[in-house]
Amino acid sequence: LKGVGEYVSLLNAIPCNLHPSSALFGLGFTPDFVCYHELVLTSKEYMKCTTAVDGHWLAELGSIFFSIKESYADRIAKRKRDEFYEQSMT
Repeated sequence: LKGVGEYVSLLNAIPCNLHPSSALFGLGFTPDFVCYHELVLTSKEYMKCTTAVDGHWLAELGSIFFSIKESYADRIAKRKRDEFYEQSMT
């Protein structure tokens, strides 16, 4: 949540707004997290077909849709572990 009715996409960090035709648009409060089905680009990026979701759901089920990027040091350490494992197997 960035501002009133304005969100930032977790996938690509693009600011998105609730579309005025969305049921969430006129609720009087803004949910912390939403999922959307369609993006419409006009003067702003608008989310249509939105629903409010619990942040815990995203943490639990988000690995289906998103991956956590490893740091460079973690990738090097993993590569070394894999090489060590391969050498010990031969």
